[in-house]
Amino acid sequence: MKNPLRVTSVCLKEQALFLYDTARAMCFPAYKEAIMRKKIFTALFAVIIIAAMALVLMHDTDGGPAGKKSLPGGSKKAAEVEDSVLSEKKFEKKRQAAAEKEAETAFSSDLLLWDGGEAAVDAASATVYIPYCTDAGVTWQEVLGRLTPADHKSRIWYAADQAMDTLSDAVEEGHAFRALLDTEGEILEFNVVLTGLPTLCIHKLDPEEIVRKENHTGRITLVSPLGSEGLQGARKLNCSFHVRGNVTSLLKKKPYKISLTDLRGGNYKAGLLDLRTDDDWILNPLFSDETRVREATAYALWERTGELSDNPVPSSRIRYTEFFLDDSYQGIYGLMEPVDKKQLNLSEGDLLYKIDRWNDEYPYIDLYDEAEEGQDLEILNDKGFTCVEIRYPLQWDRTATWKPMQAFHEFCFKNGDPAALNEAGLHIDRKNMAEMSLFCAMTHAMDNNWKNTFLVCRRRPDTGYDLFRTIWDLNYVFGDVFLYDPENKFNYFDYFTADAYQPGKDSSWDFEAFLAEDPSMRDILCDQWKEWRKGGISADYVCAAARSNYDTLRRSGALAREMERWPQENTPEEAMERMEDWIARRFDFLDSCLK
Repeated sequence: MKNPLRVTSVCLKEQALFLYDTARAMCFPAYKEAIMRKKIFTALFAVIIIAAMALVLMHDTDGGPAGKKSLPGGSKKAAEVEDSVLSEKKFEKKRQAAAEKEAETAFSSDLLLWDGGEAAVDAASATVYIPYCTDAGVTWQEVLGRLTPADHKSRIWYAADQAMDTLSDAVEEGHAFRALLDTEGEILEFNVVLTGLPTLCIHKLDPEEIVRKENHTGRITLVSPLGSEGLQGARKLNCSFHVRGNVTSLLKKKPYKISLTDLRGGNYKAGLLDLRTDDDWILNPLFSDETRVREATAYALWERTGELSDNPVPSSRIRYTEFFLDDSYQGIYGLMEPVDKKQLNLSEGDLLYKIDRWNDEYPYIDLYDEAEEGQDLEILNDKGFTCVEIRYPLQWDRTATWKPMQAFHEFCFKNGDPAALNEAGLHIDRKNMAEMSLFCAMTHAMDNNWKNTFLVCRRRPDTGYDLFRTIWDLNYVFGDVFLYDPENKFNYFDYFTADAYQPGKDSSWDFEAFLAEDPSMRDILCDQWKEWRKGGISADYVCAAARSNYDTLRRSGALAREMERWPQENTPEEAMERMEDWIARRFDFLDSCLK
């Protein structure tokens, strides 16, 4: 690839010569020619310097607000890397000499660079994590050559290790390569571990402690596995972030909301991994699930059912990462897209409501008129928690209203009269309602049949709205149910839910309201189940998707690290086998019920 600075300077030089020839033709006297030539070259020299500085800044920041871009050719030469590998005897001699002196420098991510950017570091264990794609066939010289000291005067030494020739096995085993950082005056011992997952690091830049849900400023670095096809390398961006969630925010492993920002604190949109380009992102700890695969499997299953639908309604997508906060390893997280205007392709005049509380938790069904009058975008309960909120538009304007949500809520829990919906100008896609209810039944999404759902209202050309539903927060599925027990992460595996169907738990409340006034809704449900089964949705299909996610975590070495960081009662494999058995029984049960 040509150097952009050289290309730019050559082009500007050609422009300068053109202007010079023009000036010479117009100004024949020698003194005028000399003056004109001096002015032209002085001005254009300044232009070249300014353009060069701009290009350097642009290429150093990856188009973003901070940091360095991944360096595609930034690895050392193979011979230089090989010279850094010492025999066990020489390495141990250096290590022992270092051990005799008490190190004054604490090990941190400030000391090392990965591919020219910040390395993922767990300071407590003095371990650097390098994302590596096991299918890429990248050599150990290429991998280790991209890890460099931040100080160019320092050097890294590695202990000779047979695992260097079998990197794929080293990834799955979580093998630690021994290394020494040789600085002027001291030597620091550390480990290098290859991971099959991307790493995502946040460094908090403000001095305040993370207590509850207060906002913090930070710097985020996301590194894709080396050799991953179609994925970018290291990305370094500014951000603000805070703890999110309800009961999950009370657990030790926290969920986070991330907003990418520019240098002035404004929104900055960037594409992360193979997900969409945006400024808002969610980090899901996946903590209550002993397998760590339920949500990824459920969201992919929702997407698959949408492919078999006439009117699919998107939800979120999720990608696995290993997360580090202030040089402290936090474990496996899911990087997720929010459900919002962009995800649902909403236009001006459309409405999006997010339902956060059960109907019987608090009588917010009677508070819509007050919220409409006060132009409030959310309705709170007596403890200040959100019951329902308007997610689009983002500010109260002439299109904002609570009327559709109020009419829908009253239909489901108060009057059960479809005529009231028609009077409110609401047109229900009953097939969509049946699809969502059937999804809840298939997965036993007991926490998603009213709460943790979205009501999508698309403005009709004439008048009123078309109503659709989509889902969110799928941690209680495939046999896991909510139980208020903080010691067990608010989670309980109920094996017997595989053979049960309870209205309002295995079905959505809106579907039950429609079924009460129109028994033909059951026929829609049965026909939809037949379409899904014919389309390839089966117990084997769901189990294979779950097992694929599980193998990704296991082979990356991340699952073992997650268990070490967050021990649990059952092993992930035991939890997987229970879940797979539950899924097989669930499909047999629904086949017998939905004939």
